[in-house]
Amino acid sequence: MLGGLTFTYRLSNDAASFAALERMTNLNFTGFLTDVSYQTPAAGVVPTSADRDASGSSVGWSFSPLATGVIPAGGSSALLVIQTNAQFFAPVNANVIDGSIGVAASFGPVVPEPASFTLLGIGLLSVGALSQRRKRR
Repeated sequence: MLGGLTFTYRLSNDAASFAALERMTNLNFTGFLTDVSYQTPAAGVVPTSADRDASGSSVGWSFSPLATGVIPAGGSSALLVIQTNAQFFAPVNANVIDGSIGVAASFGPVVPEPASFTLLGIGLLSVGALSQRRKRR
């Protein structure tokens, strides 16, 4: 356990698809610790490998036709898991590969902008001031 958010993904292939899915990558992991795995016992196709690119931004899983198999039409992956030390998340894109690349909406870790901390601080000060006013009445 890394003390932060855990991201889980299940890659599903449409029943009408003409191609099997061979890889999925998720973005925005630069600067975060990760522990990448899949849930066992697995319900679905188990990835043959997991990796991270040299920049650390992209975490991916591969499904090989020579090992446990690709994700066929109508099939899905095992639950894919990334444990992180991230404290915040936001919408990001995932890439799905079947010979060409498709982009899907997903979630990934983010480092909040400094302005977010300022707004959070102002919000906490406002709540604190409001509770003080209520106690005085």
